[in-house]
Amino acid sequence: MTRIYQPPGGEFDYGQVIKDSASLVWRNRFLWFFGLFAGTTSAFGGWSCDYNSYVTAAGDDEASSADEVAGAIVAWLQDHLALVITIAVSLIVLGVILWLWSVFCHGAAIATVRDISLGRPAGFRSALSHGRRNFRLLLPYMLLAAAIPLLAALALAALGALAFLLLSTGHDATELAGALLIGFAALAALAATVSTLGFLAALGLWPVLAVGAFLLFSLGSRAVVLDGLRPLAALRNATSLLLDNLSRSLMLFAISVGISIGATIVAAFAGLLTAIPAVLAWSHVYTSGWSAGGVVIASLLTLPPLVTGLLFTAALNTYFAAYWTEARMLFSGEKKQVRRKAP
Repeated sequence: MTRIYQPPGGEFDYGQVIKDSASLVWRNRFLWFFGLFAGTTSAFGGWSCDYNSYVTAAGDDEASSADEVAGAIVAWLQDHLALVITIAVSLIVLGVILWLWSVFCHGAAIATVRDISLGRPAGFRSALSHGRRNFRLLLPYMLLAAAIPLLAALALAALGALAFLLLSTGHDATELAGALLIGFAALAALAATVSTLGFLAALGLWPVLAVGAFLLFSLGSRAVVLDGLRPLAALRNATSLLLDNLSRSLMLFAISVGISIGATIVAAFAGLLTAIPAVLAWSHVYTSGWSAGGVVIASLLTLPPLVTGLLFTAALNTYFAAYWTEARMLFSGEKKQVRRKAP
């Protein structure tokens, strides 16, 4: 049976939410393990290749150079097709496994935060139990929430497949560019059609829609974990709570953005300081001929900035897991704020 929620009465103490979340996260640092993987957003480093070696000498025709580059890329892909497929499949499998693990950790973090906030016993083993119990409930919701960006990714993948097909069949760069432009124009036309149908009133609504989607996702995932609701029921519950607490939700979101910016600046400064020895060490290794001892020392000095980044990610993800769980419990009336009298 779905409960009917009422917004909390009286003034809302935003400072208490901030302090309670910070205190909870610091005193229960075992949650950082789950927070490291439970974040809804993450950044992954990438690598790039320089194909300038395929370009002919200066003075050659630009179109000919572009065709040679395209031909070299296609030839390399065809010669190493098995390797490319193996790497692609491995990355997909790894990505799916990490995503499933993030769903597990998301449920574990939210449920454990509630236990701690309500004074119930909580620990690493109980968090694992929460993760197992909530996984089957949270997975359909996460799949529903991921449907739209997944469709966008599939559209981009289709354009990439089209580009590879044109390259492999011998079309020149001009035809390839034209085909890609047609594909992007089709996507733009689709977006314009959606806009005219009333789903997007104006371009200025994009930030509002993004914030609204984030708040609905955050409140909905907590409705699944804390109340055991199914995906659509959780979204309805989240919509009701959001409308009843719209001004509070927007203020909490604005505060969270400020906290994120401040924490990121601090983490970037700490990462820069810890990275200076590694940069100096690798510079020395490069100029001294890549000695084995220098490589080992430089590699060891690379660990501190990496550890700093992981700790920052884990702590911040855990903090916001607690932050929005505390907010949702206050919105639903499951928890009451303690009114502190002025001295």
